Amino acid sequence: MQGIAKEGLKNVIIYDPQWSMETFQSFYLDRSRKRIKPNVVVLRPPEMTVYFETNSYGFKGPEVDPARKLVAVWGDSVVWGIGKGWVEGLSSYFPGYQFLNGGLEGDPLENICERIAEANYARGLNIEFNIIFPGWHSRQRPEMVYKLLSLIVKRIPSPVLCTVPTSLSRKTVEIDLTRYFVPLPDKNHYGFWGSTPYSIENARRLLQEIERQNEVTRLVAEENKTPLVDLYSSFYTEDIDRFREDFFDAGHPRVSAYPKIQKIFYEVLKDVLV
Repeated sequence: MQGIAKEGLKNVIIYDPQWSMETFQSFYLDRSRKRIKPNVVVLRPPEMTVYFETNSYGFKGPEVDPARKLVAVWGDSVVWGIGKGWVEGLSSYFPGYQFLNGGLEGDPLENICERIAEANYARGLNIEFNIIFPGWHSRQRPEMVYKLLSLIVKRIPSPVLCTVPTSLSRKTVEIDLTRYFVPLPDKNHYGFWGSTPYSIENARRLLQEIERQNEVTRLVAEENKTPLVDLYSSFYTEDIDRFREDFFDAGHPRVSAYPKIQKIFYEVLKDVLV
């Protein structure tokens, strides 16, 4: 295991590809508090380029720029992203704003809402817009999702809601997808969903759960007149030759899809961030 050095106020971590995911996450994830550790920089050898960093407020990305208005994007691993992720790049679309990555891998909506409230009311940050991605980890409890989203959009400044995209569709869940799976380390790798065993029945269930959650999210947006970024509809395809194009499993976008995500957000937010 390669060590940790100190550089100023940042903990500098040199990534070792031999680490397990649990070991790697222990450097930037406080599991007991369910929060991202602040002031971490992860470098990747041999070039020693910055893979990603966290700032003093525990967001993924650079330090807060006091000259720009703040937009926080909240969610799970889809928001967290790979490397620097896709959230940071949204700042280039809106020069007067800085987008803060409030993703946290494996985070259920209850904790996402706790972190939103904490950042807006207990951290001294002046967040002008809060974009909420409910994530994958509360999808089996749509009533709870409805309740939490209905409460949080009333309590925070300028909320924006998002639906959750998936590579699955009503057509592909009826097909045996086994022949389309590609294992790591192939750059075109594609799997199902974490440790969940693949079956047509499990694929149907996963799609039904996320579609139901998306219905709830749309309903909350409509009832509260909250802007909605409909990622689900934007990425939906029944084309068997394209369903893996933007995803490396049922729910995680490929890095190559990040520009597409950013453009989808831009089309909605250009009329919201004024």
